[in-house]
Amino acid sequence: MSFLIEEAVRGALVGAVFLLAFGSAELWRHFGSPEPEWTRKLVHVFGGLVALALPWMVRSHWTVLVLGLVFALTLLLTRRWGLLTSVHGVTRRSEGGLYFPVAVYAMFLLAA
Repeated sequence: MSFLIEEAVRGALVGAVFLLAFGSAELWRHFGSPEPEWTRKLVHVFGGLVALALPWMVRSHWTVLVLGLVFALTLLLTRRWGLLTSVHGVTRRSEGGLYFPVAVYAMFLLAA
């Protein structure tokens, strides 16, 4: 398998794991009654564990950069559209949707 195809598959798998984190938090928020801070923390912990494993999961910083940009844009749009209340439902103002992907990318660069 070529490097680009393999890296695309790895990136898609990492993206799917992040989507699983968001989906799990949304399901918990919908079917349970946790505070948005708790569902947000769930996504942060889950995302942090995935980010910790990135150097072993992908080989190129470009993959991490693309994933970070896609998720930052997704978080920006879902906040604007009133979606993902499990993450955006906190009462305080937060720019974590921008800072978290930037921090993940920076840590990946330092670890590589």
